Amino acid sequence: MILALRIPPPDGAFVRSYKVSKRRDLDIATLSAGFRLSVTPGGVVDSLKLAYGGMAERTKRAEKTERFLIGKPWTRERVEAAGEYLGQDFSPISDVRGSAEFRMLAAKNLLLKFWLDSKG
Repeated sequence: MILALRIPPPDGAFVRSYKVSKRRDLDIATLSAGFRLSVTPGGVVDSLKLAYGGMAERTKRAEKTERFLIGKPWTRERVEAAGEYLGQDFSPISDVRGSAEFRMLAAKNLLLKFWLDSKG
């Protein structure tokens, strides 16, 4: 029985995906995210992809937030500041799974969680 399969990204990038829902399994996500990060040896963001589901009419990248972070140090302060750019990338709706305010806060927190996970 295969329990897990790990295929590292070919360029050594750090990749994670996240799901926010009421139940862990068999539930539609209120919010989901998939992130990919490459950092230089000096700790500067070389490339970054931030994709969110549940923040728009379809899964969409946070391109303004990405541009804010690329070429800058990968620090907690920078990531917290980048959270404000998510408001320029998305205008989430409220529905039965969560309010627009909840989705925006969760999206910012997932970005911060990604930073924490990337630090090891």
